[in-house]
Amino acid sequence: MSEKRGYNGSIDSYGKLTRWGDQGEYYCRSLYGLAKHPNGERRPDLISINGSYKPKLSMEVKTSRQGRGVVHPHGLTYGLTKNLDYISLFGDDLPREDPQGEFEDIQYNRLKNLPAVSFYYNLMLRTDNLSTENLKHKFSDLGMTFGDQFIIPHELVSYNYIIGKMQKKGISFDEARRNVGDIIKSFLTKGYDYQNTESSDTQEIHFNDFLSLYMNDETLLSEQGKKRVELLREHYGDDRLSALEKIEYIGPNHTNIYAFYKPEDSELFMDQIRQRIGTRRDILTRLTRQRLEEAATMLEGYSVQEDQIQFLHEPGNHRVLTKNQESRLERLLCWRHADDNGPEFTDLHPRESDSEYFKDNLGQGSLF
Repeated sequence: MSEKRGYNGSIDSYGKLTRWGDQGEYYCRSLYGLAKHPNGERRPDLISINGSYKPKLSMEVKTSRQGRGVVHPHGLTYGLTKNLDYISLFGDDLPREDPQGEFEDIQYNRLKNLPAVSFYYNLMLRTDNLSTENLKHKFSDLGMTFGDQFIIPHELVSYNYIIGKMQKKGISFDEARRNVGDIIKSFLTKGYDYQNTESSDTQEIHFNDFLSLYMNDETLLSEQGKKRVELLREHYGDDRLSALEKIEYIGPNHTNIYAFYKPEDSELFMDQIRQRIGTRRDILTRLTRQRLEEAATMLEGYSVQEDQIQFLHEPGNHRVLTKNQESRLERLLCWRHADDNGPEFTDLHPRESDSEYFKDNLGQGSLF
């Protein structure tokens, strides 16, 4: 693993922040049998492979201890279809500048025939008490634990983003939608400038907003949450919200996994995902305990109490590990059981000849 990810000594603040997301991705890879997308800079985090799901499943993972996931504007490009949304954004003439490689070899007639990919966000709640200050030690990520999850279609996240922009800037929904479209076009043609972005360019998705819709319970919402949900109902539409199916699974460690899904994905959620969770639930429950025990043993001043790592005093130095011990810890970092050797645990590499990885046909219709 790279030094930037923080497993081999000191790391920078960016490296610490990415580790929360890395662990969420590893957890989902193990639970749902998804692989890291080889084109992940321009596509969602995870993708199903080898026909494990039909239709193919793509998942963007957001982790949060406060129930809020951060969405950057370039993430909205994940849900664009090459044959519809790009035309809506740019017309029939694609831009000449292409720093992101989005327009490489696009042939609309061919891309229309790509197999559909169902794209969902997964907002995961963290249940550990770790902070970035606790990530200065090798393998301290073993103390990260996860609780309830909410899986939602990317269209809801897109509308949620536009509503957030609308509220922050005090503009109409249509103006906010055009504004977001301009940001996306700029990203696709010029790249995304993290240093020169407005505060309104970053939005949050809130776990309780969607849980209140799922439970039909407004008492779960703050006053701001009530306004967000009201605007979502208005602009996404009560009819479209009502058309979404919902399901709840029991996850690892007696957690709850909620999902809104599109009716056309009924078999995916009712059968395939349900079966996979049922197969992996007990495995990840055992892995959680093993990870915590290893972290407590490896780091001075740590103990396991109530399924969390507790910091008794400032952690000391690591013990010297044998190669076998280090290999075991590397495996546990990836939420892998000793018998796990499926392709979801192997990082894939982009293949120019394989449109399955580069040209996923995500999304249904344009917002812009």
